[in-house]
Amino acid sequence: DDDVAALVADIEETAGTMLDPTRTPGKAMFLFGPSHSGKSTFLRLLKAVAGAANTSAVTLHDLGTDTFATANLYGRMLNVAADLSNKHVEDLSKFKMATGEDPLQANRKYGKQFEFTNQTMFAFSANELPTVSEASNAYKNRMKPFEFPNSFEGREDHTLEAKLMAELPGILARWVTAYARILSRGNYAPTDAATMTQFASKSDRV
Repeated sequence: DDDVAALVADIEETAGTMLDPTRTPGKAMFLFGPSHSGKSTFLRLLKAVAGAANTSAVTLHDLGTDTFATANLYGRMLNVAADLSNKHVEDLSKFKMATGEDPLQANRKYGKQFEFTNQTMFAFSANELPTVSEASNAYKNRMKPFEFPNSFEGREDHTLEAKLMAELPGILARWVTAYARILSRGNYAPTDAATMTQFASKSDRV
């Protein structure tokens, strides 16, 4: 139906933002819902399109606590962190800088500190959303949440992922076309109001 078509268009447009090396993706993709609902399959599809060499795996928690995590984003087009812990995220400053085109200071073990502007698209998933230190618009506006509400546990199609991987050229073409729509509009499509309300509520520790 129209709602499903709009959701597919939205998630493809968001995925397409990782393909442009000249821009900082302004929003992170966050997939949430029960286990066996397809979240990890979609993240593996993202990684397959980007390529392992162009992908990092920094969690939302790492950005706030690990001194060396930020450096792992440098030169990558995609950062995938699946199955995030629902542990509270206290410090969002690096995440907001990374999605806000602000210069980041990065440290490598036994190396010199360096500065760069992030061009990596973040893609996270979780069964239960972590709460964050602020439920302000600054966090919500940097997220594109997508709910995967249906669990297929016990009735999974074990051939689906192989079928999708066989269609990577066509999927890439769809994402290029989808990203062109964002460029034409000048902004992301609005997130479904009910999904955003649920995401914001579950992210709020209060």
